[in-house]
Amino acid sequence: FGLPARNMPWSGLYAGGHFGYGFGDIQGTTTAANGTATAVTLSESADQDLSNVLGGIQAGFNYQFANGIVLGVEGDVAWTGIEGAQDALAIESAYLTQRQMLQAHTVYDVDWLSTIRGRVGYAWDRLMIYGTGGVAFLHVPAARRGVR
Repeated sequence: FGLPARNMPWSGLYAGGHFGYGFGDIQGTTTAANGTATAVTLSESADQDLSNVLGGIQAGFNYQFANGIVLGVEGDVAWTGIEGAQDALAIESAYLTQRQMLQAHTVYDVDWLSTIRGRVGYAWDRLMIYGTGGVAFLHVPAARRGVR
């Protein structure tokens, strides 16, 4: 590795697109209005693995100082097809349980996600080592429930 390039190749605006695959899981315990877990509420508790494709855009700005230090900021937004569904069987009576009657069908989906990050790095000519950190936002509409 040598001295940083004098022309500051890491400075400037940039934009682009991305395409990928996202995954996650939802876990939780459904409770009654008084906060207690019953056999019925536990049968409705979330236990879901979600995955699908996603794609979006990103843009950012870097500034490289003469000593090789690079500071930057970047943001992105992605639209997703990440979705999963869960069926809860009715267990209120032996009749319903024996016939495996459906009590609820719940759909979970992720509409979009977005991040805003800062960057600090050090550049050697066309190589930059950096760290990044920021905040992420995820839009998950209220779970849709119903019996199908």
